[in-house]
Amino acid sequence: MAEPDSSSPRLDDLENKKEQAENALKRARKATGAIDAYMAGLDASKLDISKLGEAMDVYDETGEKWGGKALDLEKEIEALDKEISKEREGLGSKVLNKKLRGVVVLDLFSDQGGDVSVDLIYGV
Repeated sequence: MAEPDSSSPRLDDLENKKEQAENALKRARKATGAIDAYMAGLDASKLDISKLGEAMDVYDETGEKWGGKALDLEKEIEALDKEISKEREGLGSKVLNKKLRGVVVLDLFSDQGGDVSVDLIYGV
């Protein structure tokens, strides 16, 4: 009997989506890190005080954008992990069903007619 598939088109699709989400999460974290590094590198003595509020607003907006995106991606990855687990469990249960549905063919030949008794012992 042929071994069952360890993958499926749906599982492949979910794993691809997870990889894309993980790559996007890395980019979002790098962007957040770059924003933080930029702000840490600002020299307050060289910054016009009238521009400080504007700089902080831009920092907050940009930080929220990339921080929020990172949070959304983390949730998406978590959901994809759950879906991948379910799909793998489904593939595992298909394996069990295939093993339980084995077929046995028994041909008996005799020179004389009569009653026949067959004891079949099987294990799973």
